[in-house]
Amino acid sequence: MSDALHAFSTSLPFLFLLAVLLLGSRKFPFMRRSTRVLALIFLIQLGWDIAEFLHLTLPVTFLKVTDFIFIFLLVCFGIYLSKDFILSWLAHRGVSVSKIFWDVMIGIVYVVLILFLLKEIFDIDITPLLATSAVLTVVIGLALQDILINLIAGTVFHFEDSVKLGDWVEIDGKVGQVQELSWRSTQLVSPERETMIFPNQEFTRKPFTNLSQQMAARQDLIGLSYNDDPDLAISVMRKAILSTPGVAPAPEPGVYIKSFDDFAINYRIRYYIQNYQGFRQLEGDVRRNIWYALKRSHLSIPFPVRTLQIERPGPKSDGAPERRNIQEILVGLEMFRDLSPDELEAIARFSELQEYPPGYVLALEGEEGTAMFVITRGSVDVTKNGRKLATLCSNDVVGEMSLFTGEKRGANLTAATQLQVLVIHKAGFDSILRQNQDFIDKIEKMVDQRLSASTDVAAEEQQENRRNILSRIRKYLLWQ
Repeated sequence: MSDALHAFSTSLPFLFLLAVLLLGSRKFPFMRRSTRVLALIFLIQLGWDIAEFLHLTLPVTFLKVTDFIFIFLLVCFGIYLSKDFILSWLAHRGVSVSKIFWDVMIGIVYVVLILFLLKEIFDIDITPLLATSAVLTVVIGLALQDILINLIAGTVFHFEDSVKLGDWVEIDGKVGQVQELSWRSTQLVSPERETMIFPNQEFTRKPFTNLSQQMAARQDLIGLSYNDDPDLAISVMRKAILSTPGVAPAPEPGVYIKSFDDFAINYRIRYYIQNYQGFRQLEGDVRRNIWYALKRSHLSIPFPVRTLQIERPGPKSDGAPERRNIQEILVGLEMFRDLSPDELEAIARFSELQEYPPGYVLALEGEEGTAMFVITRGSVDVTKNGRKLATLCSNDVVGEMSLFTGEKRGANLTAATQLQVLVIHKAGFDSILRQNQDFIDKIEKMVDQRLSASTDVAAEEQQENRRNILSRIRKYLLWQ
């Protein structure tokens, strides 16, 4: 019995390790490949132990071959087990490593190992092999030039870490997400779920854009009429872009004049998106929001001058029914009840009812206030520096301080629900002031009523704030 234990003492550790891996592979499936390799190693060692126990004499060549296989499998076991554990550890931390990296590293180890074993076990001089391999390399290089170019380009390209699995890239005008990186090619999947395969040399010979690494911007060109105020157009389009779900709030969208063409001023819009999956739909949503925003602000995308547009105009409405509806809204508000019918009519001529979808940005912090808003349906969130200050509902008035004092807006106004607001433009108040400067007393009274309703500060401080604000209102309106 002791002789048997001594003969099989070398196999027992491999058997114990194999049992541990078999149990572990149930919980960690990635260990199964290493387990199969270890099973082969155990069988070879078991065969040697049986031969030793039975006192069998094995041929020298057979022993050398089994030694070669045993050592090779033992190294493979160490490589596979290490690789699987490292990849699993990295995957839990959201890190992916290119398949080519592992292939190159393992290939180098295998080549060095085989040459070493040939020299040490079979006592083969590997110098002629190295010389012959150089000749074969030239021959193979000429015969398989394109394949080798892709292989070398892929190796260099992937080791530069220019592209990783999951990145969105644009090459040759085509956009796709990197699905697979191989020795020969890079596989992309387009937003339409089409598979595109590019040889690796395409990425080294042609310029490409990685849209994921630096959060690349999407750009578009919008042409507007020469009759439209550029500052107003830029402000309206920026709000429309920010109101589109999926557009990143930072970096902020940019809108600027690109060129003056024959029949339109061209504006370049630039914005950043949070996820490129379905980005074409997002681009369409941005254009749609811009169109509706331009329409609400009475800004027009002109027809080309070479187009002849013939219309049969119907009977024009003087807008009296809508103005009466607006006057009824104004009369129902506390701050407008002291105005005369003529004054209400003048304000109504420069007012309009507008509809906005949830998420639409009515006003941005820091912009000039050219209008005030009366909420007729829905609600508005007031935010500053990303923090929500208040939610305003029907019959609430917002934006009047910036309108009457000329100061920049102090917060962002965003539609929290489907929204209808009465937009009152500054021109309505200006038209009355030009005829009667005593009207400023009524404006001060309206604002004073609004300030009196605030109880956020002490009485003395509140009184001082009211005096300062009313002073700024009078100074701003009188010197317009």
